[in-house]
Amino acid sequence: MFKIFLYLLASGAAALVNFGSRFMYNLFMDFWVSVIAAYFTGMLVNYVLSRKYVFSSYAGATTAKTLSKFAIIAFLGLGVTTVVSLLALDLFQERFAVGESMAKPLAHCLGIGTAFVASFLGHNFLTFRATGFSRLLKRG
Repeated sequence: MFKIFLYLLASGAAALVNFGSRFMYNLFMDFWVSVIAAYFTGMLVNYVLSRKYVFSSYAGATTAKTLSKFAIIAFLGLGVTTVVSLLALDLFQERFAVGESMAKPLAHCLGIGTAFVASFLGHNFLTFRATGFSRLLKRG
């Protein structure tokens, strides 16, 4: 239970970076591209914090091994974040007539929040666990 709290802190910090950087990226990119760019920025922060503070008891793992598994889970999380953000944006603007300046941040927050649970489970049971999954990646 303590691990999920630490992950909440690490991913919370990463989510803040994700959320905040989207505004900067959105100055130069379309909304959906800025969501993706911000996701990668937050992903890097999440990996560093998770590896150092949350899953540090996972001994013997190389950065390359954990980063490759982390990236797979992160790409799934990216899909969830992007799809939920876009669907929520459409829902907020079309169904509920929420203005764009409020709909975009709300939609992005919903996308980030939705991916949180799936990402924690994936990182806990795959990324930072000796599963033999890395051997499958090498064979493939």
